[in-house]
Amino acid sequence: MIKYKSRFVILLVLGLVICLFVSLFRSQRQYLKIAAGKPNGDSFIFAKKLAEVVNNSENNITISVLESTPGSHKNLELLRQGEVQLAMAQADIPAPPQAQLVSLLFPDMYQLIVKKDSGIENILDLRGKRVALPPEGGGQIKSFDFLMKHYSLIHQQESKYKFITINDDKPAQAFCAGKADVVFYVRRAGNDSIRQLLKECNGKLIPIKQAGAMKIEHPDLETATIPQGAYQGNPPIPGQNIITVSVNRLLLAHKDVDKDVIRRITRILYEHRQDLIYDCRDASFEGSQDVKCYSGNYLKKRIPAAALIRQPNKSGGTGKPIHRGARSYYNREDPSWFERYSGVMEVFLAITLPFVSWCLFLFRENIAKKNKADDYILEVTALMDAKECVQAVNSFIKAHQSNQTDLSKELRSSIIQKAAKILLNVKLAEHARERKKISNESLKSFKRTLGRTAGVIERIDESEEIFNAIVQEAAQRRERELSKRLINQLQSFIIHCCKYLGIKLKSLNSSQAPSQLEKDLRSILNQAKAQNKTQLKNLETPEHLKLESQNIRQDLEAILKRSVNALVEERISTDSFQSFRVVWQIAVGEVNK
Repeated sequence: MIKYKSRFVILLVLGLVICLFVSLFRSQRQYLKIAAGKPNGDSFIFAKKLAEVVNNSENNITISVLESTPGSHKNLELLRQGEVQLAMAQADIPAPPQAQLVSLLFPDMYQLIVKKDSGIENILDLRGKRVALPPEGGGQIKSFDFLMKHYSLIHQQESKYKFITINDDKPAQAFCAGKADVVFYVRRAGNDSIRQLLKECNGKLIPIKQAGAMKIEHPDLETATIPQGAYQGNPPIPGQNIITVSVNRLLLAHKDVDKDVIRRITRILYEHRQDLIYDCRDASFEGSQDVKCYSGNYLKKRIPAAALIRQPNKSGGTGKPIHRGARSYYNREDPSWFERYSGVMEVFLAITLPFVSWCLFLFRENIAKKNKADDYILEVTALMDAKECVQAVNSFIKAHQSNQTDLSKELRSSIIQKAAKILLNVKLAEHARERKKISNESLKSFKRTLGRTAGVIERIDESEEIFNAIVQEAAQRRERELSKRLINQLQSFIIHCCKYLGIKLKSLNSSQAPSQLEKDLRSILNQAKAQNKTQLKNLETPEHLKLESQNIRQDLEAILKRSVNALVEERISTDSFQSFRVVWQIAVGEVNK
């Protein structure tokens, strides 16, 4: 008794140590970087606000924003290289395989601003005009190239535009200074920089049509409208609705970022949206930067585009896969019981798992005496497979004689599958018998079923080839089953615990070489073939198959008798017997057919 108590104390201490390590890991702060473009851009402003809200949310996550990048193309490159873990980009810019979608942020509009006195009314009027292009490295330059190619203003084989360009790092300044007639942006409607161009630099917006046609090549593009008065209400700027093209601005994450981290960031995007939209300073506390906005008296709007954040559809909707962490958040309806109590469960499992494992092994003999009906159900299932194999052999012989090649192949495959299943059951039954998990009668039943199956297969001319295929299929089945077992680390942990507690643990060797397994299976099959009644070989095939069907029926009756005896002796429960009875009746019905 003292020995068991000391072992329990050791296991309890081990559980507490595991719990400590789990707690330390969960409390570790995660540091992420996000690339979001230039400081005056909508993406950068949004990223700054997102970082502020996330960093203040007590989620053990800290986000820092890169001071400046040229735009979407560079953001995605940094994400691919692992320099950043988050990035914002236009949906129409090809993303590397490392980039996965977190959320759709807001739609950006293709916006062409021209001088009012330039005579430009549509895109085709751009030829020969002075165009101030967006800087290299951003998504806007890629979008502009695509737009111009669509309208045949440039050609794929040409490296220069057919109209004048102005290489200026600040296109807006060139436009306002009169150095350019046209400037192009991919920005949300209502952008402050574009408002300044329209109000103070004699600019106007021109329509960009054919978004539906552009969508054929770039599915991310949509037809959109910049509404009248989007930049000023009186007089309205623009003076009428402007048709244009829109593309989603995306928040992307590197695929290797922890699932739980991205899930928490996604939750903040949707559940703290008000904090993202508004300035978190209360008007009743002048000069305070730290007071949370509970009263609703906000000083000013910060990022109205945050109100447009929306969830992608199940396929991503952009051709980009959704990050597993974001998908976990989107797929929630109500938090599951496990999610609500995952922390408690981790502690509970860390403490109790070793103790429970110990108890399970101590009482394994008592557990093994219950629910023996499963053994009988397996025997019945094997007989059903044998019956189907008998029928398949009969049909195969007829199909082979009538040269029905396709049907013969199908039946041959069915024979191999059914027989391999029976062969593998015999192998497992032998192992279970060694551990005294099943009775000797059950093992004999499995072997008898295999013998009957092998006997009818020998009626086929190519039986040896089929037997070889059966052994290979059974070995492959076993290997697939073993691959689904507990991970090696957990298995090793249990084995070591059992050795320490003095408990002998026997199991099939999951690392057994397939060649050795095939040898064992072939040996079992050869024994079954040798035990088959030689006098049956003198019978004609139809009579042999008919007799084997009758024998299968008799075996079913014998299994029923053994199960009834087990019920009387209370080695199986009444409920278990009823479950077996249902399976048995189905099997008898199939055999009688």
